[in-house]
Amino acid sequence: MKLIRQSELNFPSIYTSYPRNESCPCGSTIKAKNCCLNNGDWNKKPVSITPKGELTKISRQQCYANITANCSEKISREHCVSETVLKTLADEKYVISVSGMSWVPSGQTKAVGISSLTAKVLCDRHNNALSPIDSEFGRFISTIGSFDTGFNGHNSKNEVVVFCGEDIERWMLKTICAMVSSKMIAKDGKITDIKLREIWLDILYDKKPLPEGWGLYIDMSKESIEHKKSFSLRPLVVKDNNDLLAAEVNVNNIKFHLVLGKPEPPEAFGVRRPKTLIFQYKDVTKIIEISWQDKILKNQILFIRTKKEEKAN
Repeated sequence: MKLIRQSELNFPSIYTSYPRNESCPCGSTIKAKNCCLNNGDWNKKPVSITPKGELTKISRQQCYANITANCSEKISREHCVSETVLKTLADEKYVISVSGMSWVPSGQTKAVGISSLTAKVLCDRHNNALSPIDSEFGRFISTIGSFDTGFNGHNSKNEVVVFCGEDIERWMLKTICAMVSSKMIAKDGKITDIKLREIWLDILYDKKPLPEGWGLYIDMSKESIEHKKSFSLRPLVVKDNNDLLAAEVNVNNIKFHLVLGKPEPPEAFGVRRPKTLIFQYKDVTKIIEISWQDKILKNQILFIRTKKEEKAN
């Protein structure tokens, strides 16, 4: 697929053309006009992932969120990359190609069963609270895959699907926290002893917003990408004191950058918080609309399926 950054959307409005009485494309069964389609714009709001109920005042040492003093007694075996996402990316035998892990040689890819990507790094209470963002990112990745598959059909049609950007960011941050805690992140084939920062947990569990310039970027350094099922996470910028300032999350060969510090320069990481991802093949357009609560940026990215991909399918 070729990647093109759009300064302005040159496609029919997805706000006026979507039937307001149809089920909202955010995944709910509620009519769009009563759900995310409000005032001529899509707005899917972030879910709350603060554990429900009263503060437990328990801090379990093995839980990376123990500084919240809101743990349960039991430690769970957590998939460092959520199981929902792994199953989406894996083959029929639940095997997935991974790279960037501490136990995978630098520059190599290894096929592993998804059960290998687990660690005891969260208590049950904090793990269960993160389930909604696991589901959102799983739906996000599944949609990208289904769009690509849908272009192969004889009756391929225009589509729009809506997501919450903050929930996608928090899924990436949650994955980084899990992999940092389990010592799975490697740089140049060596385990990187990255510090788990308190501000990450404040962002993750609804206490603080992301600082200016932080957050999701999509890498635009290549003119084209080959869509294939895969996953990797690797540190991009690690300071001398082992602070992680940016990480690359590569899903199906689309490179997402999660920036956790002041980017210098910002454009080196790609397009920040894109609002619209447009997938186009011949006369069919499929759209992922990403809602951001600050509504400041209006960036769009166009993915055009190439003739090479047409022949391969």
